Amino acid sequence: CIRDSVYSVGLLAEQLYPGKGSQLAELWRLKQIEYSYRDLIKMALALGRLVARESQPGEKVGLLLPNLAPTLGLIFGLSAQGRAAAMLNYTAGVEGMQAAITAARIRCIVTSRAFVEQAKLGDKLPALQGVRLIYLEDLRATMRFADTLWLLLWALPFPRLAVPAGSPEDAAVVLF
Repeated sequence: CIRDSVYSVGLLAEQLYPGKGSQLAELWRLKQIEYSYRDLIKMALALGRLVARESQPGEKVGLLLPNLAPTLGLIFGLSAQGRAAAMLNYTAGVEGMQAAITAARIRCIVTSRAFVEQAKLGDKLPALQGVRLIYLEDLRATMRFADTLWLLLWALPFPRLAVPAGSPEDAAVVLF
């Protein structure tokens, strides 16, 4: 039985299968993209660091994204930064999402403009109360040179040391 955080389990998988990775296949715009565990860890470290600036330790961060590799990267990244991903179901409608937001005490939601357009959520998101929307497209623009140096020179070579210590007792994901 592994008793570790979600992020640490991802690091363990990368150690067990170096160079191979999960080969997470993603079908997006008719292109198949394969991601290794290393790619996933890189994504997790970068996205986790950026979202950590927008949230507090222990906070549940809503995710309103499709089932693609960046979503998985965010789940790992949030875990690495001491936050829990709260997976929102857009098919539940505004009332269902608002109930989930209230139940989990979500204060910010990470989504993407492309997903909002594709899922036709443009008229629904403004109706959600008490939350701030963070768009992946905007997060990319907040990545500074110092973040890139941190990622390449510290976080990737020493991924366990680069983030706060997690506990297996911490919430990892909230599902609705």
